[in-house]
Amino acid sequence: MTGNQNTPPPSSQPAGQRQRVHIRITYAGKGQPGPKLAERCETLVDMLVEADAGVIDGRKTGGGAADVYVFTRFSKHTIETARRIANELGIGNRTTIKISDSKVEG
Repeated sequence: MTGNQNTPPPSSQPAGQRQRVHIRITYAGKGQPGPKLAERCETLVDMLVEADAGVIDGRKTGGGAADVYVFTRFSKHTIETARRIANELGIGNRTTIKISDSKVEG
């Protein structure tokens, strides 16, 4: 994957307290996502790991949403990276990304 990256690498940013970033991809229905969306969600997780966007803390699907949780000290980088990846995968319009209310001690 090539292209201009506007976000400096996490190692050049000041480290903050560990935070949990919640990525939610919504879909129609109440069961599991369809195979195409499930594959895109898996690719999103793989690309987050590859981009050093944090540690994947958990994943769940069902009820019309796929949720991914990421622990990070660089929440701005994680959010920007997740947003870029979701847009690249064509799921940006159904994705919300936010810092979870619960903080994690670092």
